[in-house]
Amino acid sequence: MAAGCSGCILDSQLLLLDESPLREKLKEILRNFSASDTIALGALVNAPFRFLCTGPQDDYQYLKERELEIYFQDSPPEEKTAMFQEALEPVMAGGFSDDVTILPVGQGIDFAKQFTREGRGIREVLGAYYTELSDSLTKVKTDFPLMPGSMLSRHHRVKYPIVQGPMAFISGSPKMALTISKGGALPFIAAAGLSTDEVRRILAETRAALGEKTFGVGIIAFSALKESSQQIEAVRDGNPNFVIIAGGNAELAHYFEKAGIGSYLHAPSLTHIKRFLDREVKGIILEGHEAGGHVGSIGSLVLWELGVREILARNIDSIKPLRLLFAGGIANARGALMAAIIASPLPVKEVAVGLQIGTAYLLTDEFTESGVLSEKYSRMLREGVDTAVTGRSVHSPAR
Repeated sequence: MAAGCSGCILDSQLLLLDESPLREKLKEILRNFSASDTIALGALVNAPFRFLCTGPQDDYQYLKERELEIYFQDSPPEEKTAMFQEALEPVMAGGFSDDVTILPVGQGIDFAKQFTREGRGIREVLGAYYTELSDSLTKVKTDFPLMPGSMLSRHHRVKYPIVQGPMAFISGSPKMALTISKGGALPFIAAAGLSTDEVRRILAETRAALGEKTFGVGIIAFSALKESSQQIEAVRDGNPNFVIIAGGNAELAHYFEKAGIGSYLHAPSLTHIKRFLDREVKGIILEGHEAGGHVGSIGSLVLWELGVREILARNIDSIKPLRLLFAGGIANARGALMAAIIASPLPVKEVAVGLQIGTAYLLTDEFTESGVLSEKYSRMLREGVDTAVTGRSVHSPAR
């Protein structure tokens, strides 16, 4: 509604309710799956389809292989789309019958599970949507959570509750960090792919350029290799104000917090969100599938809503103020407004909310003029062409 829609469609959200015509055996099967288990195929041929595979994967493998076969054929795009839809039709013809292992189920299945746990029927679900929507719109109008000087802005000591997401081999310029800081956001230097000595050097240069202004550094901690440990030490010694840890855990987040460095962990699924809240992690990034870099499978709007519902259901007094960033596909005022609507109930629980934005920075004048992107890739992005991945036209949010 915040984006201008006049309504919405509910489908997977209702599958597990008592009024749902699905047989109880199938409902029980669906309760064992989550939004992260759903799979999308067909995007390569402009016919994306999301489903849930609940049994043997023969049909799934067939569709996956068929999509690639069609994609590499020398045929017009519209013919490729038609061929994949033709291959999909017999697989999906069974609907929700007993012998079907591929079901047309979307990521709303997680909401269906929550609604049934809460004992809601269709009437209660529709009422909840209407009430929460109305309340959120009212709260946003009276107390917009992403205003300059917000709770998170004060915590970051910047004007806006906006974080420039670290991008490996791109956001590594102290000059760019200073420009972003002057613009009112919190800049992040990307340390991924750098040696320990390079990390120490660039952090020292960034601190010299920014002086007392706040900045952060982004690291990758998927492995426990010795080099990763050395990089972590280099980051701690460099004394940035904040750190974003891709693939990190609560122990590492607490390590940096104890060193006086505010930490953020990526939470690409409800499982991550619950685990981090259980371990009293103070900084969490709800990074949806639309984000760049290390992401999960859940779309931003679904992930954000799941994260907020989980936080609202908990007593989080022990980790106040919790710092929560929304990330994934935010590129303009409309995207920010959609995040604000979902975040609107949080400030009363002393949750400091903000946005992480990465890709949208790529084609700003400052980024292109800094030379961090080659002229070739800057031109490709401006033309909206992603030849390295699909060879098809794409619509860059930054465009």
